[in-house]
Amino acid sequence: MNLLIYGVYDDNNLGDDYMMQKIHKYLKEQGTNVSFVERNIKKNNYFINEEIDYLENPIIYKKSGKLKKIKKLLSIIKWFICNDDIEKFDALIFMGGGYTNEQFGISNLFKLLLWKYKFKKVNKKIFFTGQTIGPASTKISSFLLKKLYKGSTLVNVREKNSLMYIENNDIVGNIVGDDAFLDKRREISYKQKENILIVNYKCFNDYSDENLFMNAVKEFAQKNNLKVFVIPFRSDNNYEEYKINYNIYQELKQKNIDASFVVERNIEKLEDIFLKSKYVIGSAYHAIVLGLKYGNSVVSIYKGNYYKIKMNGILDWYNLNENAIQFCDIDVNLIEKCLKEKYNFETIYSNTNELIENLNNGWNNIIKIIKEK
Repeated sequence: MNLLIYGVYDDNNLGDDYMMQKIHKYLKEQGTNVSFVERNIKKNNYFINEEIDYLENPIIYKKSGKLKKIKKLLSIIKWFICNDDIEKFDALIFMGGGYTNEQFGISNLFKLLLWKYKFKKVNKKIFFTGQTIGPASTKISSFLLKKLYKGSTLVNVREKNSLMYIENNDIVGNIVGDDAFLDKRREISYKQKENILIVNYKCFNDYSDENLFMNAVKEFAQKNNLKVFVIPFRSDNNYEEYKINYNIYQELKQKNIDASFVVERNIEKLEDIFLKSKYVIGSAYHAIVLGLKYGNSVVSIYKGNYYKIKMNGILDWYNLNENAIQFCDIDVNLIEKCLKEKYNFETIYSNTNELIENLNNGWNNIIKIIKEK
């Protein structure tokens, strides 16, 4: 069996690259030949894995003159018409993520549609897994979104809002959770966990709440005598997200907090950090996902409706929706209440086991459908 995967990996985002690695490992264990659509010419992946096969992607745009743009358009048309590059694949799978929305731009939806219809015109099966769908507020984005999902073999989503979308539009699919849960995780008892707080600040291009965030972290860490691990979800120091997390780390050190700045490119070592920690305060979606996966008490700090949907989506699996806090509502007493009063280690582990089972069943079902010629 040969599968082609499309996602938003290779842009130095820990969460997307983490999912990519989990999917790659799972499919290899199934004896499947798997390739990934090239997204970024630099292949800037958070976790280095030389064994990953890429299929050349002609829909990678560079800033160029008018003549080059015309040539590029002609090459894309030629690519779309020709089927030689995809004949060997049994199916196209759009892996998990929240990239089907206006935030990524209308042009992104057109790119996804090109890939979908390239496979559809030669009767190949098309799957979506671990999706957060939307938001789409304009008529054009809503139209393109519906076109993208309608007629697909199966659309598996990761939260209830997206489930409502596929049900309301008569799209075949299920709610399975996030692709980051696609493996067996290591477990330890709560007594083996250490007094460690993991901190992550997502780049929102608006740092007006940075001090609010940092002061809340500082007060909570001091009050509970915690070590703090600041983990940026971008490992490239040219990214603003890296810089702002490093700035938070430096500020915490100056306030005499036992803080470390951690950029870990080894998946097992990264998971070890979450495994031995007790708390996570983060605004990156997958910081919360990894926290829950490894039994941490979590608080999600978010901005905007897009992140509200994503954060509530994962927290809803654990009945912890109140642990999603808007940046403007940051308060150390509220954080303390969410992290300590509402935390139940056994319940989180039990719910995580259910998520792992759901996600694995979802992927197993995809493999089963593909095998049914």
